[in-house]
Parts: sequence; C-alpha cells; structure tokens
Amino acid sequence: MKKEEFIDLLRFYLHKLPNSVINDILSDYQEHFQIAMNQGKSEEEICQELGSPKQIAKEYLDNERVFIDERPPKEPTSHKTRSNLLIALLVIVCLPLILGVLLGLGGGFLGLLTGFLALVFTIFVVAITLLASLVNPQAFISGPIQLGLLNTLHPLTKVFAVIFCFCIAIIIIYLVFRLIKGCWNLIKKTWYAIQWRRKRGDY
Repeated sequence: MKKEEFIDLLRFYLHKLPNSVINDILSDYQEHFQIAMNQGKSEEEICQELGSPKQIAKEYLDNERVFIDERPPKEPTSHKTRSNLLIALLVIVCLPLILGVLLGLGGGFLGLLTGFLALVFTIFVVAITLLASLVNPQAFISGPIQLGLLNTLHPLTKVFAVIFCFCIAIIIIYLVFRLIKGCWNLIKKTWYAIQWRRKRGDY
C-alpha cells in the first residue's frame, strides 16, 4: 500500500468525525510518513508498520485515541492566561443572551417535534376511523361519531385512503427520526471538535 492510498482510506473511515479533527489526524500521519521516508523507509514499509487504516480509524471512533495528544503539554503563558480571562468574562456577560438563544432554539425544536407527533396521531386516528367504518359503517351513520361525506365514499376508496394515511404517517415518522439524528450528529461532531482543539492547546 502506498502513502496516498493509506491517507485516502484513513480519511474515508474517519468520515464520522468533524473535518477539523480529520485534518489534524491526517496531518499527523503525513508528518509521520515524511519523517520515516527521510530515514530511508519505503511507503510500503511505513504502511505495514502503521497497520490497517480501518483499525486506526476504529480506535479513534471508539474514543480510545481521539482525545490523546502525544505532544508534551504547553507551558501556560501570561498571554494565554489573559486570553482565558477575557473569554471567561465574555461568557459571563453574554450568558443571559446565550441561554435565551438556546432556550428559544430548544423550545422551537420541541414545538416542531410536538407538531409532527400531533399530525401523526391525527393521521392515525383518521386511518383507524376509516378502517372501522369499513367493518361497521352503520355505527358511523347513526352512532355518536358522524363521518359526514366520508360515509358516502366507496369502500375501495376508503381502503386506498387508509393506505395513504399510513404511508404519510410513516414518512413523517422517518423525517422526524432523520431530523433528530442529524441534530444529534451535529452536536456530537461539535463536541468532538471542541475537545480535540482543547486537548491540543488551541483553546
């Protein structure tokens, strides 16, 4: 295996991590290749020493190495201390605004989720009602629940309407699931990126 193929495979298997973390990891391995090649080793020998890109990526994704920094920790400086104090003051001053934005976003997300769930519930109720009217149509003509014009529909039309309602409900449930999963992955990637930078002394 050549260096380029090794790096490409490693990038592919690390795709679940934030791009900033992936670029840092690949940069470390490219530097490792350069040092080893300067010592007279071939690309194939270096790849064999490093092991499988898939296994390396798995170790990072399992959080066994993602936050490990092999470089010695930097000595704190007065400049960095002042920067940290300034950041802390800004966070304290802006905390009410940040909390307001987060609560607003959280409330909006919960409202959207509640709306979706209410819509799914309504569709299921309509579908079940139509299905019940097929079994016992008289109950919806003279009973406490009146379907109005829906009672005049052909039974086959009701069957298609029930199938349509269930399909719409399933699609909405899938979209909600994808939305929640996408938000979770975004939060997780952001957390990884912050932790990675903090461990490397960038924050």
